[in-house]
Amino acid sequence: MRTVSSRLAFLLVAVAALVAVGAAGGASKAGPTFVIAGASDPTYLDPALVSDGESFRATEQIFESLVSLKPGTTLIRPGLATKWGSKNGRTGRSTSGTG
Repeated sequence: MRTVSSRLAFLLVAVAALVAVGAAGGASKAGPTFVIAGASDPTYLDPALVSDGESFRATEQIFESLVSLKPGTTLIRPGLATKWGSKNGRTGRSTSGTG
């Protein structure tokens, strides 16, 4: 008889826990939350000021640059700039494709 009552008590506790978890998840009226795991928090969210990996990772997801490097090479590929050139061979000028 003792094993039946202990099984019934365990079953009741498990059902109560499932009901509590289900009710807690539906109680929030806030919108979805984006969670990202990292080694630490970003130091800055201004890409001109970042010098650590966590800040770089965050700003790379927020901002898009005019040009970028082709992965594994030093070749420049377009970003926001669709073309660029130089009048004197020393200074560059980029043109955005949105204008």
